[in-house]
Amino acid sequence: MDRIISADSHVIEPHDLWQKRLAGRFKEAAPRLVREEKTDRVVCAQMNLDFPVGLASGVMRKDADVRAEGRWDEDVPRSAYDPKARLIDMDKDGVVGEVLYPTMGMSMYGIRDHELLWKFLGAYNSWIAEFCSTAPDRLKGIGMGVADDSQVQVLTDELRRCKETGLCGIMLPLDADEANRLAHPQFDPFWAAAAEMLMHVHFHTSTSRSGKMQHATIVDHMLAPVAMQRLLGGLIFAGLFDRFPTLQMVSAENEASWAGLVAERADYVSRRWRNLRGDQLKNKRVPSEIIASQVALTFTRDDAAPAVSEVFPFRLMWGSDFPHNISTWPNSRPFLSQHLKGRSPEVINASVYGNAANLYGFPR
Repeated sequence: MDRIISADSHVIEPHDLWQKRLAGRFKEAAPRLVREEKTDRVVCAQMNLDFPVGLASGVMRKDADVRAEGRWDEDVPRSAYDPKARLIDMDKDGVVGEVLYPTMGMSMYGIRDHELLWKFLGAYNSWIAEFCSTAPDRLKGIGMGVADDSQVQVLTDELRRCKETGLCGIMLPLDADEANRLAHPQFDPFWAAAAEMLMHVHFHTSTSRSGKMQHATIVDHMLAPVAMQRLLGGLIFAGLFDRFPTLQMVSAENEASWAGLVAERADYVSRRWRNLRGDQLKNKRVPSEIIASQVALTFTRDDAAPAVSEVFPFRLMWGSDFPHNISTWPNSRPFLSQHLKGRSPEVINASVYGNAANLYGFPR
């Protein structure tokens, strides 16, 4: 493993990001830091946010030391919001490049006020573009968008702006049963623009337009990848990938070993049930071919994923999830050496470097 790219890492947005970039009612509604006697909190009533500041540095602590309480200046690693400090921590972990997603921003998808939501998302997109511009060969940012029925042009325009500012993709909220709506022809201008501009569309765990808690129970944590499986299957059967054969989609932090089984089942269902359920099977291409050519999946702690990818050659990309609590930093290299033990050199190189380098344009 000469070179490693994390295809799923995060920033932690400055607590005053939206305060500084917005005005009027938007500034008043924005997240803000509250300093209490025993802890700091970042709160925002509009998005039901009560950010546990102490957990922000969970990656920095041993298991027995992880806690929710903390102080922003002490507990949020500077590398979470300072790009120069980020490069230093990347070097400590032996990572040459990162694809960056938000943290607090992911909770914004529950906001029902369209104008406020887009102000929040736009401010984040501008900030993450500036963050990545410090080292564009090493830092690749994913913008935020939302596909509401009345906002297709707004979404498409923001996609173009993200492209112009140097971002390499956009994320939409992950809602399991939204496939038929997202594949409706009203959204074709967005999908066409994403395919044309090579702006890959990402679905990250723990995001939902419904505002529902995806990880409310421990069983929800265990079954979190099911949402992505349902959405992906629905988009395939709705014919989206047939209409846009150059569109690229990324499943982020939903692990990946399920891809082989889903592909096999989708192929069978597509063939066996077409006479009886043809109205629900609008895909003309074989689902496994679609997954192999148009879908990439990240994994962090999924021992089976590399083995499955040797049988079903889907595009697998490892992510450290830095600086979140489950991150492998600063021991990603020894972790991967054990995680990928026994796998072929081709699968190892593709999983930790090649697939992400190709998809996002990191220097080869």
